[in-house]
Amino acid sequence: MDKSIRAAGLLVLIVCLIGCGASEPTRKAPDIVFESVSLPVKTTKLSDYKGRIVLVDFWATWCGPCVQSMPLIQRMHDKYKDNGLVVLGVTDEGRFTVSEFLQKLKVKYTILLDTNRTSLTDYELETIPALFLIDKEGAVVYSHRGAPQDTVELESEIEKLLPR
Repeated sequence: MDKSIRAAGLLVLIVCLIGCGASEPTRKAPDIVFESVSLPVKTTKLSDYKGRIVLVDFWATWCGPCVQSMPLIQRMHDKYKDNGLVVLGVTDEGRFTVSEFLQKLKVKYTILLDTNRTSLTDYELETIPALFLIDKEGAVVYSHRGAPQDTVELESEIEKLLPR
């Protein structure tokens, strides 16, 4: 009887940890090579931002929810840029398409191109928009898939990483 009670308790603990939203362990952010939208083309890697807090927003010009969430991402940039947050908007679309789109939208954070389309697999992007918050050591500490409805959770995660 004693063994069956312990086994049942262990089973309940395992089910709760799996099904009750146990947080994922942090993982190293895949180091993708990006290109600038503007000419001449400059390349940069995500690892170039090590030592800084980085919010990566994967988006596309044709994605309605992506475009709708850009003002929210802009607000995060405006609010935290002086505290060390770097915001990168990343798309795998063509340079001309993105350039034309940005002339209309006028975002102030950095937009980069994933011309090799490696982010799709490296970040397991099944849907966009997708946000990834990366700490100063290069680990993904927060992610959100789909259009964020508000900034409360994201701001809380950013603030945990900021110097006090």
